[in-house]
Amino acid sequence: MKENNSLSTNRQINNQSPAMQENSTPSIPQSSQSSKKDPKIFVGLLLLLLIVIGGAVFSIMQSKQQTKNPVLDEEQIVQQEGTDKLQGTGSLSEVKEVDPKSDSAGEVHQEDLPPATSEMTAPAVQDATLSISSNKTTYAVGDQLTAKVMLEVGQQPDGVEFVLTFDPVKLTNVQVQEGNVFTTYLKTNVYQDKGKVKVVVIVNPEETIDVSQPIEVITLTGTTSGTGVLELGFDKEQTLVAANWGKDILKSANSLQVQVK
Repeated sequence: MKENNSLSTNRQINNQSPAMQENSTPSIPQSSQSSKKDPKIFVGLLLLLLIVIGGAVFSIMQSKQQTKNPVLDEEQIVQQEGTDKLQGTGSLSEVKEVDPKSDSAGEVHQEDLPPATSEMTAPAVQDATLSISSNKTTYAVGDQLTAKVMLEVGQQPDGVEFVLTFDPVKLTNVQVQEGNVFTTYLKTNVYQDKGKVKVVVIVNPEETIDVSQPIEVITLTGTTSGTGVLELGFDKEQTLVAANWGKDILKSANSLQVQVK
């Protein structure tokens, strides 16, 4: 009888509909399911909040950077470039480095000279004279010629630039020695095959040059090697004396002629 009751009971359970069986399945509490989803929602909200805060901080920093470095329009940029060019260089350390072998190396240009101010722009007086003197007026072939380039000026010079010319056939082994008054020689180049000597001198703004007597700029030596008139002259287009903040004050440049027998 007991076995029959158990079988009957099992049949009743098996004969139940799927819906009844589902209803008979123990339900999982909703609070337990919600607790599993809550950490994911919290992490997502936290990441979103960090993104919003980061974007706000970046915007503030970018705004401050633009305030410190305002964008210049085209006209302001042109004005700024013009101001930089007018300021020039205040010391010799700011002079651009160039190849000393190039023809343009060491040339005295307006932008290489100290900047001018309204108090320093008085009218320039052209009172500078460059001249060449020699130890003799007559030489024999094979003698050593010694010549000095002298500067006479009545005001403080800013710089001197000149090109001497000579006949490379009549004068050989040319060498140049700097004078002892100017201290900054940018160039003292000899071009023997071309018959040229190029000299560039610039005066430091802190220097004071004694102009009460003629100034020896260079001493030139060479060997006479041809008979006739030997002339040492200045290339007028490449000769100047600067003063009063870059103005050319050269009045005259006198050449030298000697006789070689």
